[in-house]
Amino acid sequence: VLSDKLVGVKIREQREAGGLRVIDSASFPLEPTRSKTHAYALAALLLSCALAVGVAFAVELQYQPVETESEVTKATDFTVLGSVGKIKTRRKVRGPVYLPRRASDHFEVYRGIRASIETERLKNAFQSILVTSPGPSVGKSTTVLNLAQVLQEFGRRVLIVEADLRRPSLHHTLAVTNKPGLPDFLRGDATFEQICRALPFGAVLIPSEVTRGDVGSLLQGAQIEKLLALAKPQFDFVLLDSAPLLVVSDTRLLLPAADRV
Repeated sequence: VLSDKLVGVKIREQREAGGLRVIDSASFPLEPTRSKTHAYALAALLLSCALAVGVAFAVELQYQPVETESEVTKATDFTVLGSVGKIKTRRKVRGPVYLPRRASDHFEVYRGIRASIETERLKNAFQSILVTSPGPSVGKSTTVLNLAQVLQEFGRRVLIVEADLRRPSLHHTLAVTNKPGLPDFLRGDATFEQICRALPFGAVLIPSEVTRGDVGSLLQGAQIEKLLALAKPQFDFVLLDSAPLLVVSDTRLLLPAADRV
């Protein structure tokens, strides 16, 4: 204690000798120091959010994605014939989904598409319809199969052509043989009558098989046009189930032959 007092006396002597005077004695703070770190962090977070929203808006504006029916109409100037939601099944299935007649909700959607097609047909008659998609497994073959059924129940004679020579699936779903099939007709090895298969609901199927090699040489020839010419007097509609448009180039070779896509 005496040592501490001696040190205090020496400090006071040095302070008085130097002309220093205490204005306000130091004391312990009664509340925490207000740091600006939290404020800076919050400001940085808000700035990052604003920047992210701005970038997302710029990307959206630049690429202009098409997501709704109105956007389809605006981007293409085409009439939307109908919209089919995802069909839920109790088990996982490979290939197209064949709807029984009791599935009235989904059939009404396809009947609506049928009505739109019939209305368009009154304006300008057409027969062959090429059904395609950007990528695989989006319901293309399912649409062909069920559209054929609702057209058939409307009294139309329908021919389904499995024009996808890469991954044909309809003949598996309908349990019909694919020999001889479309590739045999295109090579000149089978006649039109030999490749046609009558289906239980009244339509006719021309099946196909996985074809190796240069598929384009088969589809580019005059045989496709010959097939459509042979089908014209016998059927009201010819539905071509083709390959995905952005995956392979086969479908582009079929576009000139079809009346509508």
